[in-house]
Amino acid sequence: MTQTQGSSLTQRIQFLEAKGLTPSETEEVMKQASFEQNAAVQATPYYPPYQYRSPYPTFGSVPPLQQPLDWRDYFIMAVVSGSFMFGAVSLARKYLMPHLRPPSSTAYEEDRDALTEQFDAAEKLLKEIQAETAAVRQAVDEQKAKVDQTTQEVEACVKEMREGETRTRDEMQSQSQSLGELQQELKSLKALLMSRGPTYPTTPSPSLPSFVGRPSIPAWQLAGNTSRSSSLRAPALAVARRPQRLSPFVRTLITKRYTSDHEAIIFDDSTNIGTVSITNYAQESLGDVVFVELPSVGTTVATGDQIGAVESVKAASDIVECPQCYSPVSGTIEEINQGLADQPGLINKSAEDKAWLCKIKLSNPSEVEGLMDAETYKTHCESS
Repeated sequence: MTQTQGSSLTQRIQFLEAKGLTPSETEEVMKQASFEQNAAVQATPYYPPYQYRSPYPTFGSVPPLQQPLDWRDYFIMAVVSGSFMFGAVSLARKYLMPHLRPPSSTAYEEDRDALTEQFDAAEKLLKEIQAETAAVRQAVDEQKAKVDQTTQEVEACVKEMREGETRTRDEMQSQSQSLGELQQELKSLKALLMSRGPTYPTTPSPSLPSFVGRPSIPAWQLAGNTSRSSSLRAPALAVARRPQRLSPFVRTLITKRYTSDHEAIIFDDSTNIGTVSITNYAQESLGDVVFVELPSVGTTVATGDQIGAVESVKAASDIVECPQCYSPVSGTIEEINQGLADQPGLINKSAEDKAWLCKIKLSNPSEVEGLMDAETYKTHCESS
């Protein structure tokens, strides 16, 4: 018990647990031991504690005795510390001080110049953008003005066309009405003349050359409704104006003849002019016409002289054909068909009508009678 009291608390607890006591029993024993110890302390006089020295150290071996430092140790420490400080200061000057040092005036000036250049470039670019924007706006305004003007012109044209259609419709209606009135006048005049009987010869007289000319409507027929009553009241005047109606009896002889070289001529005896063209039979044997050679106006030609040529290409063989055209009569070239120069393909569409080559003023109209008529030419084409 005395050994247990002299040991530490931890050793006591370990000793009791080694004896097989439970924690509650160990706690109870510790309370009793504490109570008994307090009582012994109160009964026993106080003595100063005895200092016990452990014969052996608690942990490890006894450390060796430190030797005192001499001047060489201090010198080595000074050299090492100085080297370390010198390296630290050098590194700080090389890497740290440039960042801590304020920039020089030259750097400020360079930065200022760079910023000024950037500002100048930005200002120049802004001015260019403003100029381009102004030009684009001006172009858009001009285009808008043109579009507005064109729209106004189109609207004006449409308005004029509508007004023209309205006027044309009104004029056609008025003309239809006038023609109806004129027909009524002619019917009444015919009835009046039939009731009076024939008072003039039915055939034109060679002694009346002054009445030969272009047919025209007498002035008394253009007077409208007012002329109807005047014509009924004055039949003698109508009979006196009757000789002007002799013009329908004057006939213009138009003759169409053909040659063995497949040229056609339409001769008008009133103008003594013949219109020359190639025949439809010749056109059918050609390919696509690409060029037409025409004579010069004012050229004098004889029968059989060349007056032109036609170049054509057949798509199947790509062979260029160039048949020549000859004059069927003698005379002077009065006119040529300028439309064939721009549209030679008219020959493939209308050889004997719109695609005529030239017009010849005949020096001897009797030459036309020696050419072939339609039936003879047809027989010639079938036999060839």
